[in-house]
Amino acid sequence: MNFANPPDDPRLPSARPRPLRFMRLYPVEGDTAIAELMLGEVIWGDLRLEGIDLDAFGEARTANSRVVVRLLPDRDSEFDLEQLVALLREAEEWLIENERGRVPLPE
Repeated sequence: MNFANPPDDPRLPSARPRPLRFMRLYPVEGDTAIAELMLGEVIWGDLRLEGIDLDAFGEARTANSRVVVRLLPDRDSEFDLEQLVALLREAEEWLIENERGRVPLPE
């Protein structure tokens, strides 16, 4: 047995399913939420909103925003295109819904 890479190491191929999913990270005061992209327990990237109108509320808050995907280096993974697109859409919808529900911070 190779103790440097135990069998439960999520970087190793495994017979166990390793679901493609995202984890919701909620903002601290003044920051926007982040959706971490995961394969099993390994984070391989994230989605973020840029260009949020922090003084607006509801749909106006995200009217001019864009979703940015950031991929982390050193992640050698392959994904089913349909699953990946569905995951990215689900994470995008959550980010926008979460941001639209926030109220502007008092100055």
